[in-house]
Amino acid sequence: MSLIRKVVGNSLLGFLLVVTFLIVLFPVAWTIMSSFKLQVDMFSIPPVWFFKPTLLYYIKIFTDKPIFKSILNSTVIASFTTIISVSVGSIAAYSLARFKFFGSRSLPVVILFGQMIPPITFIIPYFILMRKFALLDTHMAVIITHTCFTLSFVVWLMRSFFISIPRELEEAAIIDGCSQIGAFLRVVVPLAAPGLATTSIFCFLYSWNEFLYALMLTGVKTQTLPVVAASFVTPIGVLWGQLFSLVVIVMSPMLILGILIRKHFVKGLALGAVKG
Repeated sequence: MSLIRKVVGNSLLGFLLVVTFLIVLFPVAWTIMSSFKLQVDMFSIPPVWFFKPTLLYYIKIFTDKPIFKSILNSTVIASFTTIISVSVGSIAAYSLARFKFFGSRSLPVVILFGQMIPPITFIIPYFILMRKFALLDTHMAVIITHTCFTLSFVVWLMRSFFISIPRELEEAAIIDGCSQIGAFLRVVVPLAAPGLATTSIFCFLYSWNEFLYALMLTGVKTQTLPVVAASFVTPIGVLWGQLFSLVVIVMSPMLILGILIRKHFVKGLALGAVKG
């Protein structure tokens, strides 16, 4: 009887996982398919499942819009935001995880409040500051604002990773002649690699997809891909073909990056859940 229950339970769990997987992937698959359809086939009823693929809209977005420049802008902004946030945030997280000082217990909670405040709250102050320092329509303006929002997330997440690493490993390295910084770089950082990979993905993903600050602080020279995507919503209608094609381009780096480091990503999530 217990064997039958186990088989039925596993079968039901497998069925639910398959259904969930299909529900999650359906919008992605629909978007990719639509990017290769003519607009007359995109919204036909019943849906057209078999069609002749076309690259018409991909060609249009590369000829009608400065997509290559926008790809470069998004890559530069997301990369520097990730590097700065993970570098600075990891050092701060390590300090909170290893050292005791006045406010060390309450500071992580205060830092977490930064993630709870809606980003739109700071859009006007940031805009005024960037205009005052002549940083509008520059990569630096967006990098600074993105870093301000991702830094608190990095500190909170990396702190849990560092806490899960045994302190005795660092003490052994210090006894062997390493300094505190040397133990951090040679022992802790390699062990925290899955956590760093996980955190980097989240930071890159946030900066790559962020729209509000990119819209307000960029101009013709520094437009990012989400801002270009919004330009396909015109007064005469939505250019669905170009929009679907650009969404596929925006999704592609994240899908490729996720596949390449999926092992570190899963391990990092599990490691960060050990201790809080």
